[in-house]
Amino acid sequence: MLGARYDFTANAAVKFQLDVIQAPEPAGAIYAAEPEWDGDAIVFSTSLDFVF
Repeated sequence: MLGARYDFTANAAVKFQLDVIQAPEPAGAIYAAEPEWDGDAIVFSTSLDFVF
């Protein structure tokens, strides 16, 4: 997991996060929908936080 936050004003910030998920072995109902999927995923997210 890697993340960064930048406060661009006193009451607002933007955040970025990168997650790399590696499943050790297929398990659960998600794998039934995509049999070719090996369980690994990369997730990138951004958010804007503010207080008013």
